[in-house]
Amino acid sequence: MRFTAFNLSAMLPDTVSRRPLVAVAAGVLLGLACGYEPPDLSPWLLAASMLVWLVAEFRKTTLRLVVRLCFCGMLAGFASADIDLRLRASEFNRLHSVQKNETFVCRIGNPVKVRRTRGLGVRYLFNAETLSAESGAAVKRSQVSVQWFDSHPAYGGHRPKPGEVWSVKGTVHRAEDRHGLPAIRLNTRWEGAKRLQTAVEATTWKNRADRLRADAVRRVTAGIEDWGSIPNLIQAMLLGERNEIPPAMRKVFANSGTIHVFAISGLHIGMMALILVSAVTVFGVQRRYQFFFVAPVLILYTAVTGARPSAVRACAMALMFLSAPLFCRRPDGISVLSATVIAVYLWHPSLLFDAGCRLSFVVMGGLLLFTSPIYGWLVRVLRLGWLDRHINLLKAANAPKSVRRVWRRVRAVAYFVVGTFSVSLSAWLASIPLTAAYFGRFAPCGLLANLAIAPCSVGVVCNGCLGMAFAKIKSIATVFNHAAGFFTWIMIKASALAAAIPGGTMRVARWDDWMVSAWYAGLVYFGFWLRAHSPQSEEWLEL
Repeated sequence: MRFTAFNLSAMLPDTVSRRPLVAVAAGVLLGLACGYEPPDLSPWLLAASMLVWLVAEFRKTTLRLVVRLCFCGMLAGFASADIDLRLRASEFNRLHSVQKNETFVCRIGNPVKVRRTRGLGVRYLFNAETLSAESGAAVKRSQVSVQWFDSHPAYGGHRPKPGEVWSVKGTVHRAEDRHGLPAIRLNTRWEGAKRLQTAVEATTWKNRADRLRADAVRRVTAGIEDWGSIPNLIQAMLLGERNEIPPAMRKVFANSGTIHVFAISGLHIGMMALILVSAVTVFGVQRRYQFFFVAPVLILYTAVTGARPSAVRACAMALMFLSAPLFCRRPDGISVLSATVIAVYLWHPSLLFDAGCRLSFVVMGGLLLFTSPIYGWLVRVLRLGWLDRHINLLKAANAPKSVRRVWRRVRAVAYFVVGTFSVSLSAWLASIPLTAAYFGRFAPCGLLANLAIAPCSVGVVCNGCLGMAFAKIKSIATVFNHAAGFFTWIMIKASALAAAIPGGTMRVARWDDWMVSAWYAGLVYFGFWLRAHSPQSEEWLEL
């Protein structure tokens, strides 16, 4: 079958029409991008969208449906971005209307950076998790950066700590965050400051989650406390404690292109969901009702690990996937991912600029779209089917069981390697442009390193969770923690070996938006080419 651009234009609307949420999600993202653009550019983008809609009305039914859905999603996204900008401006106006040196109550965020000033002075820089004025004005959407001037702790100063609640006096100023969105800057001094709550005394859900995380840290490191940096890496993978990663280890994983394994995202939430589903299945809970047992624990795990955007995305996607049997629906990975995009970005539109959230969605989309067709294509190209035929011939010839067992193991290893490589290649292809755009780095060695990192990270997550579950039985918990430590050691060695390959990682100029768009356009074309040539051409999206 000859595959041309005309075929692509015919196949794309038909594919999207069977999954209408895909068109809505694409429209939401486009609408958010238009809503956050400068005011002089947004009308032109909206006019172009209206023109496409009018043209589609005179085309065939399938394309017309797709454009209608996309346009509705675009309007919703544009409205959400506009509301977010208006609320940010309103928050600043309310705070700016109060008199100078107003008293504010703020909760200190993590981390707290220290900058030396002239003489004995120190400037503390941090983001305020919450900020409210005596007049009642409070900040819920805007990022609040605080500059706190004080003397050095060695000379009687007091360093603010994350999680503490302070009453301070200062003046607010208009600012912009690193994405260009309206933000607030608060300048304050030590004079007149008063600590209202310490991090331990606070009773918010976040501090309760911090205490649960501290207890989990104690459980996952039981028996391996003297294993050097390995316990720190396990904490980072299971509980999101990435600040505990030693700088040397962070550099090794960053250079090998595998630092993403320490982000609490799809892998960790997915493995936790799999463990929970397996557990409730053993107790005889029907699949239709497993959601009610798994969902609370999964939400608690997401909160304990810090509720980062990538983890929230993965949790929402897992909950939607598990809830499908409640409505007598077959779970569909692409539709679930699209629904998660719509829910997350309409609820918190400024996450459109969050690098971790973007990378999380893109990598998950790449895994759903490309893993299955790449796997089928590699199986056909490498002619692995002859292993199945050879095993059947051995069985028909009544060969010894030991010989057949050896060949079955060879087949299992071959398919496992191909499957792992398919996952690694899919994630690598999807993450290349964002890695180059955000970090200015290209790491081809990451493709090879992930062949060992992916299965080992699964082993770390599984054994770490079992170690926490059996923490009361120290002998059993120690066995699981040792197994998690062994897999972590393999990950360190694999990353170090990949990073040492000449040309395995390199610095590149940061990609522009048009380069990222061109890459993903080509990737979509490549995906449909695989769909047309893969032996699993009809089932590759049914994940």
